[in-house]
Amino acid sequence: MATELPTIPDSLPSHKDLFYDDQWHPPSNKQYRETYSPGNGQVIDLIADAGAEDVDRAVQAARLAFESWRSTPASQRADGKGHLESGGRHAQAHADQQGGPRAALGGRSVLTSCCLLHRRRVLT
Repeated sequence: MATELPTIPDSLPSHKDLFYDDQWHPPSNKQYRETYSPGNGQVIDLIADAGAEDVDRAVQAARLAFESWRSTPASQRADGKGHLESGGRHAQAHADQQGGPRAALGGRSVLTSCCLLHRRRVLT
């Protein structure tokens, strides 16, 4: 018996905003853009369209997180304890908001797909 796959809407994350600094943020420009299925080219959802201000905020949050991570002893980082452990718990707790099955996105997570789209837009 074949396994029934979830529909595309059921597979997508519940949040459409940007995730950084351990929380969701609407785009500062209040713009959302369509994202397309690589399989058939149809619009499957709207996603936040990050602007330069959003990128600056995310980079600032990453720098602050790196300072904390850098001060964690290497032995603790190697054990997967501390920051990595809490990050893993966070990812598990929010898995339903970050995308389920990836078939609709060509095997990529929503975040990866969005980053690739943004990178292509910036480079072209």
